[in-house]
Amino acid sequence: MKNFSFPFVYSPTAQENLRGTLTLSPTQKAKKTSIRKGSIESNGTVLPIFFYSNRATQKFIYLHVGELSRPLAKLLDVKMSGATAKMNLPGQLVLGGEREKLVAEAVHGVLATAELKKIIRTYDQNEIAVLPILREGVKYGITGELFSNYHYYCDEIVVDAHHVVDTSVSGYGRRVDITAFKDADLTDEQRAQIKMVFLGDSVAGGVVVVGLLKELPKRFPNLERIEIIAPLATLFGCARIATHLPPKVRVSIHIFETILNGQAPEYYWSPHYPQLEMHMQPQLQKKYRTWWGQDGVGNWIADTACAGYGWSEAFFHPAKQIRMMNEQLVSRNDMKINKIIERRM
Repeated sequence: MKNFSFPFVYSPTAQENLRGTLTLSPTQKAKKTSIRKGSIESNGTVLPIFFYSNRATQKFIYLHVGELSRPLAKLLDVKMSGATAKMNLPGQLVLGGEREKLVAEAVHGVLATAELKKIIRTYDQNEIAVLPILREGVKYGITGELFSNYHYYCDEIVVDAHHVVDTSVSGYGRRVDITAFKDADLTDEQRAQIKMVFLGDSVAGGVVVVGLLKELPKRFPNLERIEIIAPLATLFGCARIATHLPPKVRVSIHIFETILNGQAPEYYWSPHYPQLEMHMQPQLQKKYRTWWGQDGVGNWIADTACAGYGWSEAFFHPAKQIRMMNEQLVSRNDMKINKIIERRM
């Protein structure tokens, strides 16, 4: 098999022109967690990128045989003839506590791969810090899975960083607001010991992560590596990260299964790319696409079905996740999720 190259050009603002190539190597199959290496070259800089596939990542990104219980059916407004129904459901409908457990299982597999094991074992536990970003990143379970895999007791520093509306920011209309680093318990000496950081957050427009890449070397003066755990990530957001890499710090990003197609100005509308070469498991992408089917005028819904919809809401507010899903499905395909499910029952 050969490498797959995907050129891209984004011009979100008159001052910012992202031009480069996503390069993906063939998937390295493994019994538990397969890995695919790649890179994003953007405006002359290169960001290493790694994709992972295991039972949990597949359920998160594609389809799974799920239990359509009465509570879930009520949330979705699906008419039920019995108490439960077993059927294929997409990862967007893994909600709340179930989603949290699933992502932790996926992260466990990611951290156990030989690629990350080699890196992690290079450092002592006091040299590694985990920075989950509010809100979504706190649900990934990175600290727990570092302990589960390595018995490391690492410091966890919750970071309150989020988007705020700012119409003065051309092309984005938002900027990052880093409200707080929950690191008051660390001394300057302890901060100086940190050489490797796991940053937990999905990537849409890249606004938050780009802001943190500027801040982290200031807080940790001896920082050598930043490993971004991003279950969902867009090519656009990763290209922006690639053009804002801090000097003398190695940055890599780790993604579940495939990269997403986020387009300006709606970076949070991020469906799968239809190109099968983008997917570690192309057969699962085919089934996923078939499940969503076509709308009343023949458009493939998978081309507009966001892989995350509410992103954080799927973890924290299942009902809001469904409302956001229905709003987008109605606006783009003139149908709600219950109708798609009912025609699959």
